[in-house]
Amino acid sequence: MNYAKMRKKELIELVKDLQSVREDEYSEPLRFQNLKLKDMLLLLEHSRDLYSTLYDYSHVGTVTFDEKGVIKNINITLADMLGVDRKIVSGTPFLVYIAKEYMQEYLNYLKKVISSKESLPIEFKLRCANDYRYVQMQTNKIIDYETGDPLFQNTIIDISAKKKIENFLAESESRFLTMADSAPVLIWMIDTDRKCSYVNKEWLTFTGKSLNLELGYCLFTTTHPEDSYKWRTEFDSAFDGKRKFKISCRFLNANGEYRWLLITGVPRFAENEFLGYIGSGIDITEQMNFEKDQEKTIKEKIAMIKEIHHRVKNNLQIISSLLGLQSSNCHNAEVNDALITDLKIGVLGQHASNLGGLIANDIAKSIEGARAFIADPVVVDEFDDIARVSGHPLFKRLSIFHALNQKAIARTHAKTKSKRYEDMNLIVAHLGGGISVGAHKKGRVIDVNQALDGEGPFSPERSGTLPAGELVKLCFSNKYSFVEISKMITGQGGFVAYLGTNDAYKVEQAAAAGDEKAKLIHDAMAYQVAKEIGAMSTVLMGEVDAILLTGGIAYGKPFVDEVTKRIKHIASVYVYPGEDEMKALAMNGLMVLNGEVEVKEYM
Repeated sequence: MNYAKMRKKELIELVKDLQSVREDEYSEPLRFQNLKLKDMLLLLEHSRDLYSTLYDYSHVGTVTFDEKGVIKNINITLADMLGVDRKIVSGTPFLVYIAKEYMQEYLNYLKKVISSKESLPIEFKLRCANDYRYVQMQTNKIIDYETGDPLFQNTIIDISAKKKIENFLAESESRFLTMADSAPVLIWMIDTDRKCSYVNKEWLTFTGKSLNLELGYCLFTTTHPEDSYKWRTEFDSAFDGKRKFKISCRFLNANGEYRWLLITGVPRFAENEFLGYIGSGIDITEQMNFEKDQEKTIKEKIAMIKEIHHRVKNNLQIISSLLGLQSSNCHNAEVNDALITDLKIGVLGQHASNLGGLIANDIAKSIEGARAFIADPVVVDEFDDIARVSGHPLFKRLSIFHALNQKAIARTHAKTKSKRYEDMNLIVAHLGGGISVGAHKKGRVIDVNQALDGEGPFSPERSGTLPAGELVKLCFSNKYSFVEISKMITGQGGFVAYLGTNDAYKVEQAAAAGDEKAKLIHDAMAYQVAKEIGAMSTVLMGEVDAILLTGGIAYGKPFVDEVTKRIKHIASVYVYPGEDEMKALAMNGLMVLNGEVEVKEYM
């Protein structure tokens, strides 16, 4: 007989039968068997007590019900959770403790459990003593020990706290998504592989793509070609270092237009583990355009100020001005009543620099014994008559050039050669915002290009000599106003027109860095300067003692070298960079005081 397979009830009956039989009726083996059965019964009762204790006080609730869902047994933990007496709950359908909204789901689950051999879980809301709790139930199919009928043993875990956290997180995520989708900025998230894990509606509106075409793909692939290197280097550097970043670049939008976006990214971490980035994008196109316009306006104002300064400083000798000189040879003259009258009238036009002579006269009057002079104003006219002929009687060539600087450099060079300026033939090229190339014959500038708005090489801001026929057509095209065409000639010509800058150093740097257009325009200006110098050598009939290069652009070695290689066969080339007008004024004043030059009278 196999006692291990006997049910508890059968074992108890067997033990009673054996106890009622007299010992002398059985042999010794039966007596031994009786003792063994008693020990087994005691062990069984001990195991039952131990199981009962574990069952009742387990940290999880336990309930056993039959195929109809009627409770057969329930532990103390679950009874306390439900707020019921475990002794009277037996025979009650477990369904009565299920929250109403979960009843149908529970009934479907019960049918599935009855027909399945697997352990199945379900989550639902349980009606307890004072409230409802979320629980997770795991069901296992067992056999009743006493009857052999199928039973269903269920473990129930209170997951209310977990559900509360999940609901809170879900609600937080919902709030975030609602806020992100209604925000007037582009919001994005990428993972550690730099692939998109989230973008808001504003992002999709900007790119014109669907969410499926963004999630799992790399973002920021439509940068402007000119910004792609900047974006790639700065973004990669920040991502590799897991640092916050702000980068402004142009990106292609749904309309095929490049818009400026300020992209901000912040690294995400969870318990020191890097999760990727979350960030935003703000359209700053209008701001960038405004700043660009402001920058352009500022540059124009600076250029205008430089031009005014350039014109004024060439004429505020001790002090001279853009006066309307009527004498043809007046490079050193004392300010007198005739000059003052013409300054007030503005014989050659009204200009702020006309105030120079008037200011000088007032200063001289306030100092006892002081006298005011002009020296080499820009309208000094020492032309030979043949140089005045233009080709049409309505147009007369005028002498407007950088007289002060040209003559000062010419005199300085003459001294280095121990000669008088009046004894030398020189070609002087002033290289600045405007460019003038003069033929100096024995102390007189007998020919020079009209550097202000007439002719000669183009410069950083001036167009120089233009094709006359094309200029006439442009003037009568009705496309441009008088002011606009005037600016094309002076202020917005030359480097400004071709390259968008009047900074010769920047052009030089761009050319050196491989910018082919910058190199062409840079060398073309040098070519025109060299050509003008060559022309002036014919004015001097080839008798040239030296060629002098001066002005701010003379600091640029590449430009000087480009000019020099074309003219060095004419005469020796000397470079005097810069334009120290104040020193030139002082030098002229000293020459007057020392009697080295004749002071002339303005008539």
